[in-house]
Amino acid sequence: MRRIVKRRPSGGGGGIGGGGVPDVPPLPANTVDYLHSLQRVTLDGSLNVQTWTSAQGKYAPTQAVAGNRPVYAPDTTLFRGKNVVQFATVGSKSLISPAGVQIFANASKPYVMTVARLRAYPAGTSGITHFTDVGVATNIPGLYGNPASVQVFMSGGANPTLSTSSTQPAIFETYLDAAGVTTIAVNGAVVSLSGTGGAISAAAVRMSVGGNVSAANFTDSSIAFQLTASALPTASERAALLAWAQAYWGIGSVPVAPPLPSTAIEYWHSEMGCTATAWIGQIAGQTLTGLNTPSVGTDPGFFNGRVVAKSTTIGNKAWRGNPLVGMPIAGSRPWVMVVARLRAVAANQDFISVGFDAATTEAQLLAGAAFFSATFSGSGAFNSTVASDTAVHRLKGWRDGVNRNVQVDGTLTSGADAGSALVTNTVALGCQSNAAGGFADGNIAFAIVCSAKPSAAEEAALDAWAQSYWGSA
Repeated sequence: MRRIVKRRPSGGGGGIGGGGVPDVPPLPANTVDYLHSLQRVTLDGSLNVQTWTSAQGKYAPTQAVAGNRPVYAPDTTLFRGKNVVQFATVGSKSLISPAGVQIFANASKPYVMTVARLRAYPAGTSGITHFTDVGVATNIPGLYGNPASVQVFMSGGANPTLSTSSTQPAIFETYLDAAGVTTIAVNGAVVSLSGTGGAISAAAVRMSVGGNVSAANFTDSSIAFQLTASALPTASERAALLAWAQAYWGIGSVPVAPPLPSTAIEYWHSEMGCTATAWIGQIAGQTLTGLNTPSVGTDPGFFNGRVVAKSTTIGNKAWRGNPLVGMPIAGSRPWVMVVARLRAVAANQDFISVGFDAATTEAQLLAGAAFFSATFSGSGAFNSTVASDTAVHRLKGWRDGVNRNVQVDGTLTSGADAGSALVTNTVALGCQSNAAGGFADGNIAFAIVCSAKPSAAEEAALDAWAQSYWGSA
């Protein structure tokens, strides 16, 4: 017995998306076809997905083996609680189309939008979506999950990687731009690009979701929507498509990557390149090594449910980089910011420590027993007027040549500065940068080091992003 889910699309007005969002997306002129989890889904007697047919019927990935069919159900309350197709590594649950109608022409520069989430990251490579030629010899715009990363495979060998461990739904765009650069964008923001591959080297006539076209590299993913286009849509078409996907599927419009100040040197993001062994910076790849195996995971009730880095006093667990080449700049007075919270209030707990050794300290944000404070070389600790607590905060510390400054969310405390400039180039998150103390029972989501204080507009943009993305005060 088969059941076919076939909604009558609404072109406007209150479609099943609710709030007046139409069921049919605003299609770019160069659209090839699209998959929609509420349209043209064929279920077997167990209500698992047997075939998922694209809106115009150009491809129809299927699974002939009953035990390998993905689940069709809501993914908790995500994707606005709508039914999505849920793929799984256990049971090898994926959908694969046979070779047939051409999807992308040879020498084209295709575009793919996928609304999905990785429920878990695999031990090895896993395919979220995959397109190939008939011989399965060419990876075209495949979107893959690796441990703590999302990667695009394109013909020509350009493989940009978004290092992330986020399990939140997102709008992934993968494409070759006009110059042939392979690009990943998440929720509208370009987060990674690589190479100048030119164009794909063979026509794509097969596709898969939840694994690759060779029935391997399965993934624990939930996919709601996928659109293919023969080339990158125009800016206005892409903006309209993004707005529809955000509203219809309830995907946050806040990009994963922050808006960077012009003075930014490096930043660390707990959903990008963060593991127990290493935390990789997202500008210059500056790596902080995990000390004594700290943990990475969610902090229920905080940070909008996102994954964060967790340092501890017991076992002296944190991340540290020494030395970091060219960063921070010797002789500078850097501006630093963290988004973090204490799990327990106690004295001498460092969120970020820059340039601390036996002789000097610079912009070391820590939370004491009474107040949040910053410690500066030659000037000692400087307390904020904000009492320490266990809430999520944006904490900043900097020196401007006249004053030393510590800011907690919107509260700035300034005082005379008689200290010296930075002379060392170590950075630590969750302890002093000499790793001799200051270990914190803290959860850290984001840290950035800038060579100087950003402009007012740049700082406001960074604050707005942090408040929206991490749910900070």
